[in-house]
Amino acid sequence: MTLFTLYNGLRQYYLDTLLLYAFANETNTTLEMPFLQQ
Repeated sequence: MTLFTLYNGLRQYYLDTLLLYAFANETNTTLEMPFLQQ
């Protein structure tokens, strides 16, 4: 695994996380997010 691949993976995960937060805020719903329970 190269650094570029790792960077792309982290960037996609970060964007997906932001989308989840935006969706939760938009619908005024509290979601159970696994990565917050670590």
